[in-house]
Amino acid sequence: MPGSVLAELADAFGIEEVRERRYLADGLMNVNWKVDTPVGPFALKRVTDVSLDRLSRNLGVLAALAGDGIPVSAPVTTSAGSLVAEVGGGVWCLFP
Repeated sequence: MPGSVLAELADAFGIEEVRERRYLADGLMNVNWKVDTPVGPFALKRVTDVSLDRLSRNLGVLAALAGDGIPVSAPVTTSAGSLVAEVGGGVWCLFP
């Protein structure tokens, strides 16, 4: 992933600078990285297996479940309030 894409994603999700990134080769359907930032570690996912509409719906369900107290990993919203960032020709989401 180019550094410019990573910087734009960090800005979009408001996670400050990425200190370290590690590609996770064991992802099942998407392309995943572990990113370490001043505000904590995150899983950054480039989604390739579903449409943007379906991804937004699925992430919305996770956020709603977390809001109701169900123990799921809720996605991080972008600074604009979206659960998805479109950067560098990809569709991305972020999890703590």
